[in-house]
Parts: sequence; C-alpha cells; structure tokens
Amino acid sequence: TGASPITHIDQWRLTTSFTGDADPIQSNLERVDTDDSALVGSAMVVSSGIWTFPVTGIWQISMFSYHQSAANNNDAKIIAVIHGSTNGGAGFSYLAESGCNTHNTGGAARAFNNVTHILDVQDVSTHKVKFSLDAADGSNTTTYGGTAETYTGFTFVRLGDT
Repeated sequence: TGASPITHIDQWRLTTSFTGDADPIQSNLERVDTDDSALVGSAMVVSSGIWTFPVTGIWQISMFSYHQSAANNNDAKIIAVIHGSTNGGAGFSYLAESGCNTHNTGGAARAFNNVTHILDVQDVSTHKVKFSLDAADGSNTTTYGGTAETYTGFTFVRLGDT
C-alpha cells in the first residue's frame, strides 16, 4: 500500500504557567508522563527551546496552548507559532500559526490555540523547530502549564519516510 507504520511519537508539556510572551518557549518543559502516556521510538531533544528530531522523515508537529486574560483585560489576542529552520537553528521562518482571543465584557476570559504543521525532516542536523507565543497584552495574559495534566503542549509524530 505504500503506507509506513508510525515509528515515533513524543509528547511534551509546559509544567509551569507564565505571563507574557515567549520566543522560544524554552523552560519548564517535560515529556508527558501521567496516565499511561507513551513514547514510541526515539525521543525528541530540546535545548534552549530548539527541538532536534531523532530521525529523518515526514513529521507532524502540533502545538496547543491554553490562556487566560486578567479580569481587567477584555481583549487579549494570542498568536501561537511553529517556526522551522533548515540551517541548524541559525535562522527560523514561520511554518504555521494560530490565533485566539480572550475577548470578554467582564471578568477573566480563557482561550485555546491549536496549530499543526507537516515537516519533511531531510537532515536531523539542519532541520530544527521552535515554538513561540505572542500575547498582544502580555502583562495581562497567562499561558497555563501543569505537571499532572497538559494545558500547553507539543506533539511530534513521524508519519513516514522522507
């Protein structure tokens, strides 16, 4: 059929909430380890927010993030971005982005971002990714993290050969 079995799956999450922007999201990250979570194949490696793939192939990369604006903030726009590099992380371009808005007429408001990209990783030494969040009103916008459940996270699935 030409189909390849999925040989790699890796899930990570943000462990601590933060306020404001992050480019890249680089601290308080852990592999999801609760409730029979699985790692299939070799693991992703992250250093200073730059992600390295364990093997070449066609990869599905997903980022999801959960946000809340402060009670006095009625219009917090948040942009989630997957960035890619083909030169070892020396420069990144936008691969995909998603936006959400915690618009509310009173009280705190919550929103959720979800963005996915399919990447042909032809060389693990040159093809890298990073994730960023840009909050229009960063001082009043919190991105949630946790160690017992995944509020903000990243999923990497190798779909097949390059």
